[in-house]
Amino acid sequence: MTSFYKFINHVKVLTKEGVYLANNSPASHRGRIQGVLITLRSLLLMPSFVLIGYVIDTFGYSVTWSLVIAMAMCASIGMFLLSMRKKTRLAATSS
Repeated sequence: MTSFYKFINHVKVLTKEGVYLANNSPASHRGRIQGVLITLRSLLLMPSFVLIGYVIDTFGYSVTWSLVIAMAMCASIGMFLLSMRKKTRLAATSS
């Protein structure tokens, strides 16, 4: 069941990511940003599997899930702060 939710979230992230970047980047940089993003995703994804395997072997599943949840919470807070920053910038420019 967990794999199903992981798959659905992965699809949601990949489909929404390009739209977000297109709306928030200048037209002259979109291709470059997309190319760098694909390269970084490919380079950083493989070591993450090794790292998470090491954490599971060393600390067990409870610590691993706690770490994953903490990282997801940090990412959510960061996205919320970016959203608030964007809203304040829009309010400042429209005034």
